[in-house]
Amino acid sequence: MRNRALWIFIGILVIWNVILSVILYQRDNVTVENGVQTTVIQNEVNGFSTDLTAIYDDVRSSIVTIETENTLGSGIIYRQVDDTVYIVTNYHLIEMADSYHASLDNYQRIELSLVGFDPILDVAVLIFESQYTIDPIAFGDSRLLEAGEFVVAVGSPLSSEYRASLTFGIVSSPMRTLDLNIDDRSYFIDMIQSDVDLNAGNSGGPIINMAGELVGLNTLSVSISDSDGLSFSLPSHELRLVVDEIIESGSVTKNDLGIKVTPITELTNYQKAALNIDLSLDHGLLVEEVKNGFLGESLGLRSGDIILAIRDQDMVRIEDMIDQEYAQGSTINVVIRQGNEEATLESVIE
Repeated sequence: MRNRALWIFIGILVIWNVILSVILYQRDNVTVENGVQTTVIQNEVNGFSTDLTAIYDDVRSSIVTIETENTLGSGIIYRQVDDTVYIVTNYHLIEMADSYHASLDNYQRIELSLVGFDPILDVAVLIFESQYTIDPIAFGDSRLLEAGEFVVAVGSPLSSEYRASLTFGIVSSPMRTLDLNIDDRSYFIDMIQSDVDLNAGNSGGPIINMAGELVGLNTLSVSISDSDGLSFSLPSHELRLVVDEIIESGSVTKNDLGIKVTPITELTNYQKAALNIDLSLDHGLLVEEVKNGFLGESLGLRSGDIILAIRDQDMVRIEDMIDQEYAQGSTINVVIRQGNEEATLESVIE
């Protein structure tokens, strides 16, 4: 009887020791300041903050401050080829300027030269020469973004004194179509929507995913009395296409279809039934609106059409449409479904 009681007592001690060890392992430190005890739990607070600090260390040297005689913003080191360093920023930061400068992570201030720009997507590419290796930012694939993901914006709000400032937020939509007026003409522009705070000076800087990769170029923030947390960034997938074309030719020659679409894969069966769409249809882009004077109208696209393919490439996501070339002189053919009938629209782009 006595031995049984002893073994029970030893078992209780072992269990208590295990519980105490787990508690002590979770507690990273306990501090007391002004009579207030603060406990940091290792597997919650430290795990999350470590991710953010690692991201900051990885990207800070790839972010620059862009200055002109009239504006201040941010820029991203995109690529280095031999001694030539390419910087990406917003076109609206440099469009009225005669000269451009970048302040680097080492506080060096360098004069920049303009390579080219796209005023519609608000992208500009600048260069400078450096005999030293400068790390470009790591590019992520914005096509993998999902609503609810965390992102971090890095830039120089207000002045270069606050360079490499961070703000943190959540992606609301990885592909939100905005109707923007640019140079007295209305365009559909597809953007990442998040609630990251973008202050004056954050324009031209990146939003970064939790892997430390660039997923968007910060472009636009809506600031009105009835709104908060409405920030928009050009997705990295389209940004890379535009920047590479600017580097190659100095400008962007791609024509705009001028249509607003929704992927069929994003519609519920209830929505498909209400729109009289075959429930078995597993790809396609539903045309919601067609702007006058754009390529989509000249092709004959109408609201309610479903774009099944462009140049024999199935359309599943909006990015599939963006990937297509719409250069002048090229031929484009689009397979659509209108009601229960399929048709092919073809045209030479003028």
